[in-house]
Amino acid sequence: MPPPSPRPLTLFTLIPESDAARAAVNHSANAPFVSQHGDQLVFDIGHIRAKPDGTLVTLGRGNADIVLDSPSLSRIQCSFVIHPDTNVVMLHDLSGRWSTQVSGLPLFPFENDRTRQVVVSSKLNPVLGMGGEKRDLYKFRLEWRQDLPNTLKEIKARKEADASISYQEDTRNARTIDAKETVIQTPRFDLRIQVPPRPKIRYIHSDDSALGRGQFGQVLKVIDVDTGRFLAVKKLIRQAEGSWEAAAQKREVEVLSRSRHPRIVEFVGQQMDEFGLDIFMALKEGSVQSLVNQILRESTTPENCNARIVAVGDGVFPQMLSALDFLAYNGVVHRDVKPANILYDTTSKGKHNFYLGDFGLCHKTTIAKSLGTGTELYMAPELNRLGPQEISGTGSQAKADMWSLFATMLWILDVNGYRQRSSAFRTHQEAVGAVVYEADNSAGMVSIGEMAIYRPELRASAAQMLLKIKCADGLTTPRNYIPALIQYHDAPLTPQSNSPAIPERRSARLANKK
Repeated sequence: MPPPSPRPLTLFTLIPESDAARAAVNHSANAPFVSQHGDQLVFDIGHIRAKPDGTLVTLGRGNADIVLDSPSLSRIQCSFVIHPDTNVVMLHDLSGRWSTQVSGLPLFPFENDRTRQVVVSSKLNPVLGMGGEKRDLYKFRLEWRQDLPNTLKEIKARKEADASISYQEDTRNARTIDAKETVIQTPRFDLRIQVPPRPKIRYIHSDDSALGRGQFGQVLKVIDVDTGRFLAVKKLIRQAEGSWEAAAQKREVEVLSRSRHPRIVEFVGQQMDEFGLDIFMALKEGSVQSLVNQILRESTTPENCNARIVAVGDGVFPQMLSALDFLAYNGVVHRDVKPANILYDTTSKGKHNFYLGDFGLCHKTTIAKSLGTGTELYMAPELNRLGPQEISGTGSQAKADMWSLFATMLWILDVNGYRQRSSAFRTHQEAVGAVVYEADNSAGMVSIGEMAIYRPELRASAAQMLLKIKCADGLTTPRNYIPALIQYHDAPLTPQSNSPAIPERRSARLANKK
């Protein structure tokens, strides 16, 4: 007598809905997967340990885990596989003639211009069909024990505690079924179909999908149903043709699509619909802003907190210099470098990698200033005081990003309580004054003070700073294009003389003031 369904550790159950499927659950070779579900027999999936490649189970007429004894099927017809990174369960069609399909609602079926794999979950693709002219000779309904978020948590927990989990073992010897040649009863397809270079991205929302919201749209966490990969999609509201907002959206896509760099968030694709523009990017764990706040919450001692914050700063600084050098060399200014726009992920060894994201305000160096400027706390002084011609004339537009990175480092490291102090700033002038003061007076920041020189044409570039900190492997700019660095205390100071919010520097520097 089969055990009651679901067995312990079952992720989902295959409930037969055709005569051939009902015959399969009565096949003696399939006993390790069979359980009693009410008045019928079913297949439980997940209670037997997954194979090293993540395969939960294979189905087919040959040496498969679940035997489907029909010559119309392939020896290995299909498989259910756990995605190695996201833990999403994928259905792979391994049949020779594409005779596996999903149905029911919500539906994202296999399509001819895509790889033969698709996400299955409690949220989509509830019916599996195989063989026959309509791919319904074997028909099973998928019944999940938990919703998608909890299924993902369950799989992740199992991976982390694999050795201590009491899976049922499949003690059968490898079967060598006398597999007859496949009898094709399903439509033949031309395998040389022309595949579009980038099919439309199909996705479902994650239950914790909201990542951010702004004036022109929102950022959501989604699952690409064809790859099982988590993505961030920036959904931008359609703007009037010819407006600066529409130009900014177009510019963001153009910059992201050609900014292939290990320290810039990966661009996956973009597509339009009647509502607006979707920009797809690789999903990261969060922003540096959220990471710092998490460290502040979790740290048990000031020493532990400080050590972890310093480690974040030590990672952010060279990695963002590398990203900014790449952009500058390619004539792009980001214009909104700040903790919320630097993303991170964590390696298996606990190390953080950082990525520059959100290119909504970026532009080529030939585009006028009127297209908008970044968050004022991190914004370079010239973006607020110079006109478009003056900025273009300096030949140093990318230097604005260097100022912003310096201010970002002040915030990350909380130099002299900068986080709390900066929250009280009411004007851009106050923010500029604080940056100038810390560059001149903070022992920990003087060594990179060249990034906070008031005049952009004298300010350090990302390439110069990479050389200074001996991280030349992060360079994009050829070395012979990099001029000598102007030392911070050799640079003349040129703020407005009547601006009390911008402090005077040490008397030793006043002689250089112009």
